[in-house]
Amino acid sequence: MNNKNERNNSIMFGICTYNRKDIMCMSANSLSRIKDLGEIDVRVYDDASEEYGIDFLREYYPYAKSIVIAEANKGADINSLRMLHDFLNAHYDWLFIADSDLLFAEGIVATIESCIAEYKQEGYKGVISLFNTFTHPCIGKVNELLCRKEEVGAAGVLVKRDIVELIIKNVKSDIPYDVQFSRELREKGYDILCTNKSFVQHIGIEGYNSLYYTFDWGKEFVLDSLQNAKALNAVFDMLMEKIANDQNKSIQSRLYEDIEKKRIGLKILAKCFFQVSKKRIAHN
Repeated sequence: MNNKNERNNSIMFGICTYNRKDIMCMSANSLSRIKDLGEIDVRVYDDASEEYGIDFLREYYPYAKSIVIAEANKGADINSLRMLHDFLNAHYDWLFIADSDLLFAEGIVATIESCIAEYKQEGYKGVISLFNTFTHPCIGKVNELLCRKEEVGAAGVLVKRDIVELIIKNVKSDIPYDVQFSRELREKGYDILCTNKSFVQHIGIEGYNSLYYTFDWGKEFVLDSLQNAKALNAVFDMLMEKIANDQNKSIQSRLYEDIEKKRIGLKILAKCFFQVSKKRIAHN
């Protein structure tokens, strides 16, 4: 990728949206501030949201090459598969699954380009995630940029066309597709790589395949803008409100949920506060 035209024709940012207006707006504002935004193609896929329509999406994603709204809500996995099929029918070489509940480091495009260069130079075959989470621990460091993992989620993942074809071919309706593709890649001997630091941060709180008590947090997120810092503060307020509301439940029901739902959110949340506090101190 030695020039802008080549770069523009090679990378697609795919974003799936559904309701969660406040979260989506923070994510869209974060994306609007990344450097070299004009050098990538952003495509938005809405799953028939009830909280907003096409005009609202156009306002928050004015730079999007296309915004497609489904005729009926089918769920996050079906909407994601629509995005994957659309990618294969387009001219792009790489798909970055950006998602609508992520914050983005301002230099993420340059990092993606570094990942692609590394991928080509070393002859890797698989995926590279730019979302390094505590949930999916590293199993070995590759270099200063990348490490290896046994699995990653779909959000923040950079994939080539052959991997998208593999995902679509092996998808099963009863298992979330982002769980399936790591399994398929691992069984087939593909590389599952991840940046050592997170260049996206999850702010979804609750979604189709996640709940706040299993909140997934990006390790050492590159917090390089005041706008992203303000968004994280707002997310922490949302988390604390949900936790406070949860405490109003009976002790018996809370214990039941802790066991049945494998609640780990408070541990993750403590790490969130600790990381952001360190960054605030360093910034001041």
